[in-house]
Amino acid sequence: MRLVIKAAVLIVIGLGCVGQTYAAQSIFPAKSCAGCTAVQMQTSAKNSFPVGIGFVYDLAAHTLRKYEVYMDSTCGANPIPQGSGTDGRQQASQSDGTLQCSSFKAADEMTPVDPDVQAAFDSLYNVYVHNYALANNGVITHYGVPIDPHHNQPFNLQNVAWDYPNASYKDFMTEIEYNLSDPDMANNFEPYLGDYLYGYRMGSFNVGVVISYPPGVEGSLSWDRNGNVQLRVCTDDAGDPGDCAEFQLTVTNGNLSITFLDIVNKDNDIYPSANGKAPGDLTQWPFRRGQGSADHFADELRNHGLYVPSSGYCPPGFHPFLTTTRQNNKIIFQSWSCELN
Repeated sequence: MRLVIKAAVLIVIGLGCVGQTYAAQSIFPAKSCAGCTAVQMQTSAKNSFPVGIGFVYDLAAHTLRKYEVYMDSTCGANPIPQGSGTDGRQQASQSDGTLQCSSFKAADEMTPVDPDVQAAFDSLYNVYVHNYALANNGVITHYGVPIDPHHNQPFNLQNVAWDYPNASYKDFMTEIEYNLSDPDMANNFEPYLGDYLYGYRMGSFNVGVVISYPPGVEGSLSWDRNGNVQLRVCTDDAGDPGDCAEFQLTVTNGNLSITFLDIVNKDNDIYPSANGKAPGDLTQWPFRRGQGSADHFADELRNHGLYVPSSGYCPPGFHPFLTTTRQNNKIIFQSWSCELN
């Protein structure tokens, strides 16, 4: 007897009890099984998924399978042991007419895979083939800063950081949002980023999935991989990333959210804003890691009217170390020192 458990509706057929419950399933798990055979994928679905519909995939092999996981049962006559006969031997057991049943989990493959689900997986596979880091780690770096429409030249990222949350920062965010506003725009901005954000991530919401009963439902795929994107938009200086704006891109319920994180130099030192509160509500900004980073930042502070004396002389093997401080919501020069390279 097969007991398919999916929800809280009991269907009684005839006089017997065939307990079938069906869930309005809205989340469909999708689990990786790299290098697995069909049998291994089926076993993975049975052991990993709750009762309902789930998907198992092998990204490198471009293979996606759909499974229905359910509780099945096996039943047998309930025996009654009998006493010894007149010859002293144990007589055969007899049944009392009841059944003794035990349940177990099972998984059946369902074909074909639903078109919406297959399309989202195919988009992920396309990204995997062309941009492994994006598909596997959700990390991507774009070289080339958008053009500031007011000055017809690339945005100065240090100015963008300084102006947060207004002025050039707002213009910069408008350009970033525009460049990521649809699949084609995102792909033009950075190849395969649109496929990842829209084809794979956004395509995983509101997918149509056929189940045993009712005929079909809409839900979302829950993949066993990080779906967020860490995007860096960097100046393109002969291969040197220079300054970079960092964002987190998140797709939730079919909507793209762009979160500004910070703007950093090539040594990941964070540039402050004029009010000193963003990002991180810091009180000090040390520029210390790479040769020239501190002087580069000092020039930018001077361009914004802050007094910063020259760094002075550092002996061989050392480089200037600049620390600025926030006081009364303003950035001030604090000190120069020399730090070992």
